[in-house]
Amino acid sequence: MSAEDDLISALRQFFPERAEGLAGFLKQENGRACKLEEWRERQLINFIQTLTLSANDLERAFIERRTTTLAWTTRNLLELSIWIDYCNLSNANAKRFRDDAARDLLGFSRAIQSLQVHETGIEDAGLQAAQQRLGTFAQSWGIGALEDDFTKVSAAAKELGREKSYLCLNKLLSKLAHPTAWAVNSVHSVDADEDFREMFFSDGVEFATDALTSVRTFVITHLPLPGHI
Repeated sequence: MSAEDDLISALRQFFPERAEGLAGFLKQENGRACKLEEWRERQLINFIQTLTLSANDLERAFIERRTTTLAWTTRNLLELSIWIDYCNLSNANAKRFRDDAARDLLGFSRAIQSLQVHETGIEDAGLQAAQQRLGTFAQSWGIGALEDDFTKVSAAAKELGREKSYLCLNKLLSKLAHPTAWAVNSVHSVDADEDFREMFFSDGVEFATDALTSVRTFVITHLPLPGHI
């Protein structure tokens, strides 16, 4: 068996079966013990599902020899691994990441409004009303005045002591994840990029499996039961 086959095998040991089993265990046992708040359970399950989708994209991109897609997916898994560790560090961090969904939605809405103004010169009243409703909803969550000030992944990485490795890896992966001059000019260099693909795939498998293990460790620490998942 080749090194590539070993990596694919390692990935498939975790996704999708083990990931689905973990999500099922979490829902069942937290439903019984009620040790995690509903929003935190949902957040963890969303992490598991996003990891599973990304792991599938990673394997497919590697098999299809799509270097830019592989770099993009590996970068996503790098960021997911940071967010998972960040949220597992404290309940306050997990809540901050939950609340950032509202901040992200506000930023998304403002971007659409800016495009609307650019194209027509007039703000969309429906978008204005939606932003006001979002602000009211955010206050009901206890967020306070809603601004487009979401936590950056680099800040989360710094809190985890992973800032330097994140910045280096993010810069490397972004050179091919985006349509940079290098990515465009090497679009036909499929054979020449083989070493890059192997490196990105290896990193991606590590990020994905380590991240799922982090979720599992958190779950069994808070919902300890005999046996293993």
